Amino acid sequence: MKRIAFIIVGFAVLSAASFAHAGYAGFKGGVNYAGFTGEDADEFPYHRTGFTGGGFLAWDGGNHLGFRTDLLYTMKGATTGAVPASAEADTFVTSLIKIDYLELGTLLTARFDVSKRFTVRGFVGPVLGLWVNAEADNGPLDVDIGDIVEHWEFSATIGGEIDMKAGPYVLLMEARYTQGSRVFESIGLNGEPLDFNVSNQGIGLMVGMMVPF
Repeated sequence: MKRIAFIIVGFAVLSAASFAHAGYAGFKGGVNYAGFTGEDADEFPYHRTGFTGGGFLAWDGGNHLGFRTDLLYTMKGATTGAVPASAEADTFVTSLIKIDYLELGTLLTARFDVSKRFTVRGFVGPVLGLWVNAEADNGPLDVDIGDIVEHWEFSATIGGEIDMKAGPYVLLMEARYTQGSRVFESIGLNGEPLDFNVSNQGIGLMVGMMVPF
């Protein structure tokens, strides 16, 4: 894991040096419409809507290509289908799986100037995530599930944004889709295999502001 993290950081540094032409930095925030995908995703049929946002630093090149690093806090997870509250009970309950990540994205960007005021950007790249909170919300009780969640998540994201100049600042609207690696450990605390082979996926919608430099 550490070796892969170093490779991603090295890619960021080299790419920044290659594309450095004009820079910009800013912040953004919005909502992430998250869910699970994979072999056992049917057991988690409902989505979780949560916050996503943070800061970014980027460089534009003279050939319309550029590079951007994102550091985001993103809420992910899903909700289980209704299951019996107990073997004898006639009531059914659901469980909201809440897993929040701190994510570092290293993105290749493509810039298209629509006019002097508006710019459209597309982006794609890998994202390295570290979970910072993991729990199952069963209504009156929250259960810590961090011991069975993979500590690192490796994702890929693709999306686009619209930028609008507003004096010395630039306002932005962004949409992205992210697909991650396996969420849960393959072996549980008791040494038995875990049945939940699922991965995170989500659509993020954010607005923000940046300052060119």
